[in-house]
Amino acid sequence: GTAKSKNATTEIKLKLINSLYLGRHCLANTTMVANTGLEAYCTLANTPGQFKKALKRLWSMALSEDHLKERAQYLDEHFDNLENASLLINTIRSTMKSR
Repeated sequence: GTAKSKNATTEIKLKLINSLYLGRHCLANTTMVANTGLEAYCTLANTPGQFKKALKRLWSMALSEDHLKERAQYLDEHFDNLENASLLINTIRSTMKSR
């Protein structure tokens, strides 16, 4: 893909992560959650009919506090900016030391 399409994909995935941090139910297509590990925290739909059916079902469905806590814990472990930046800095430092 082009740099533009990669940036668009990254932006979409960032929006997904933000929605999971701030929202309740998350309805997404399989392309959006591909290779993220977030499938368990989203309701997946790919066609207009699937989206309509899922939205109707989710509209009145409660989301447990346990599920929200589990989701937040997963997001913190895998998508925390400060921790990921620290890991990146440590990787760069160890690469520089080995030269």
